[in-house]
Amino acid sequence: MNAHARPTPQTRPLWPDAPATIDPEAMHPRALEMAERMREGATTFRELTGAGFSAAEIDRFAADARAHAQALAERQVEPGGDLMSEMADKARAAIPMQPPLPRGAPLTQAMLVGWRGYCTAVAAHAIDPHAAQRDRCLSLLTAWFQHHTPAGPAIIRHVISESETMLIRTARSG
Repeated sequence: MNAHARPTPQTRPLWPDAPATIDPEAMHPRALEMAERMREGATTFRELTGAGFSAAEIDRFAADARAHAQALAERQVEPGGDLMSEMADKARAAIPMQPPLPRGAPLTQAMLVGWRGYCTAVAAHAIDPHAAQRDRCLSLLTAWFQHHTPAGPAIIRHVISESETMLIRTARSG
C-alpha cells in the first residue's frame, strides 16, 4: 500500500462487534414484522421476498430488523421451579445440596440448613429403619416445605406421600 495514500475522513467504530441498539418503539411496523420473520428463519433475500416484503423494504429495513431480531434472540431466561415429580424425586434421593425448589422459592442458607437436617434424618433411617425414624423424617420434610417454600398443601401431601412410600420400602428391605 502506498505510504502517501490519502486518509479517509471516515472513522472506524470503536467496537465493530457490538450489537446495534434498536428502539422497537421507534421502528417502522414493517421492520418489526421483518424482524419477526428473521427470528422464524427467513434471513435471505429470497426468503424475505417469499414472506411478502418488497425489495425496497428489504433494502430499507433489513439492517434494523436483523439487529432487533438478534437482540430478541439474546434474552436471559431464569430457570423455573421444579415440577411436582422432580420435587418428589429430590425428596426421595435426599441429596443435601439439591433441595426441591418450587416456582418462586429462592435458595437461601436457611433453606439448605433445614434440607440438610432432613437428609441427615433419611440417612439415619437407612441405618436404623423403624417407625419413629420414619415419622421424624416425614415431620422434618413437612416442616421444611411449610417454612421454606411457597408450595401449597396438595404439593406437600404428594411429596410427603412419595417419600413415605420410599421410607417404608427401605424399612422392609433393611
